Amino acid sequence: MFDIPRTYKLDHSDYITLPTIQRFVRANDIGVSLSSSREALLNAIVQYGQASPSNEETVQCWIDETLQEGIKEIHLYYAPADSDCIQSFLDHPPVTGACRHFCGNHYTGNLSLVNVVLHEKAEGRKIELYFCR
Repeated sequence: MFDIPRTYKLDHSDYITLPTIQRFVRANDIGVSLSSSREALLNAIVQYGQASPSNEETVQCWIDETLQEGIKEIHLYYAPADSDCIQSFLDHPPVTGACRHFCGNHYTGNLSLVNVVLHEKAEGRKIELYFCR
């Protein structure tokens, strides 16, 4: 069953800031007072996510995007590759995590690839690799 790790619910935790949590609650019309504690707000978001697979995906994607905003370790590489090479990688990515979102995986001291996302833009293709440890 879907849940958000307890670490994110602790009052001294700023993995997900209170204004960000409140914006998500407001945007998704989740029935909880915006003045509630961090834990109460996140528990309401969990209940919202448990209501349907679509809601769970919405919550998981929101957590991924929110955590990425706070990640301090970013590596950028330019790797020219032909379309066949890129497509082959996207068709069979070497994902080692059990879940394609940051939440839901069991982590060790080693980096694990949990998701691969392709963005097609006017400038070209961008592939995002999500690693966790």
